[in-house]
Amino acid sequence: MAEKTLGQTSSNLTDVGIGYILGLNNAGLSHQDIADKCSRSQSPVTRIMQRYDIKTFTGVKPPPGPQKAIEEQELRTIVQEVKKNRWSSLSDVINILPNKISTCTLQRWLSIVGIQKHIALKKPWLSPEHMNTRLEWAMVYKDWTVEDWNKVIFSDESKVEVGHNSRVVWVFRTDTEKHHADCLLPALKRN
Repeated sequence: MAEKTLGQTSSNLTDVGIGYILGLNNAGLSHQDIADKCSRSQSPVTRIMQRYDIKTFTGVKPPPGPQKAIEEQELRTIVQEVKKNRWSSLSDVINILPNKISTCTLQRWLSIVGIQKHIALKKPWLSPEHMNTRLEWAMVYKDWTVEDWNKVIFSDESKVEVGHNSRVVWVFRTDTEKHHADCLLPALKRN
């Protein structure tokens, strides 16, 4: 009868079967010797030794913290999705991910690679024509000295932002991505 009980898979072992394996381990037998005596492989015996306290026959609590170590591929997927959706909220990113995780877990995993939510810096919205004009201007005056610039009077500017969003806008980024184009918030302005 004991042989039949011990012949079951480790997930279906009865308390008697588990107690028998724990008793053999307490008697000093190695995991391989116990496996041979019970006609089973060593891996279920090892699992039982990890899951149960030999002296009290009670289940061993799993260690605190996340149960699953993050795999490199999963972390790459998370980083890719976050970089594609920099302006989304944590919950929106979680909904996009193939494996559902908590917001705390997502924040912890992103912090591993140095990505956090930051307030987006504003930059003036510039068309390609504006960019070319500014570059040309900079190239003309790039060799000016301090004395040359002291002869120039700049008038004060005031700006009016069109489509101004009074809310703070957050973006997922690393510290080194502070001035990346896809991390900046374009702002239209009229002088």
